Amino acid sequence: MAPPSNNLWVGNLAHDVTDADLRFLFEKYGPLDRVTSYSSRGFGFIYFKNINDSMEAKDALQGFFFHGLHLKIKFANTPSRGSPCLSPNTQNQNKTLKKSSK
Repeated sequence: MAPPSNNLWVGNLAHDVTDADLRFLFEKYGPLDRVTSYSSRGFGFIYFKNINDSMEAKDALQGFFFHGLHLKIKFANTPSRGSPCLSPNTQNQNKTLKKSSK
């Protein structure tokens, strides 16, 4: 599990969720740097300016019923410089691929 950070991974997103929908939902907990959704893949990232705000949002919205689905929220893994954030599902797939290629 990733340690608390300013960045949240939000999973179980409905395919019709937009960046604006996520911004409206999460900005109630504090100022945001950026929102990036990959709704076609069922997840997105919320980048808060303050770690305390991300912690509060995670606690408040975990399991929240949004566009017909219950949200799953985790702290996003902090990537090394120049690497994209990966969802927990993608990371598990990468580990499986590495094991099977050995």
